Order: sequence, then structure tokens, then C-alpha cells
Amino acid sequence: MDSRKKAVIIGAGTGRIATAAFLAKEGFDVEVYEKNPNPGGRCGQMTQNGYRFDLGATILLMPSIYREVFSALGMDMDKELETSSLEPVYKIFF
Repeated sequence: MDSRKKAVIIGAGTGRIATAAFLAKEGFDVEVYEKNPNPGGRCGQMTQNGYRFDLGATILLMPSIYREVFSALGMDMDKELETSSLEPVYKIFF
């Protein structure tokens, strides 16, 4: 019989994926459930009529928070993710 503790995470946004990673690192058997077809939450995307729309840009706007999570998990975000600068980062039209 498996004696590992189990955790269930509802939602696969970036915060909950990070929580699942921390729990798994501590030895938990983790299951993640997401209602949408893909994970990501505000960092996800949707496609409609052949166009792709990003649902948020928090990883670009708050990279220090993501670096902290990667670091706490023993990883280097800059080595794990390939990024490039965009100018401007985004434009808003009303």
C-alpha cells in the first residue's frame, strides 16, 4: 500500500501548478484537475477563427515572482525558458 500523502489541486493556472510542484517536491502524490482543455490560467491562450489570443502576460510583467518559484524548486528559470524581449510589450486599443 502506498503511504505517500495525496493532494488534489483544482485548477491548472500558474499558481496552482507551482503549488503542485512544491507538494510533489515534498513527496506528495499530486493530481491536478482543470476544466479547460489546456493548463495556464492567465498564462494560457485561446484560439478563435484562426487567431491566437494570450490570456495574460504575468510571466512577462512579473518575472521576479516566477524566478523565485523556479529557484525554490531548484531550477533556473532563464535556463528552462527561452524568452525574447518585445517592444512594446503590449498595446491596448479601445
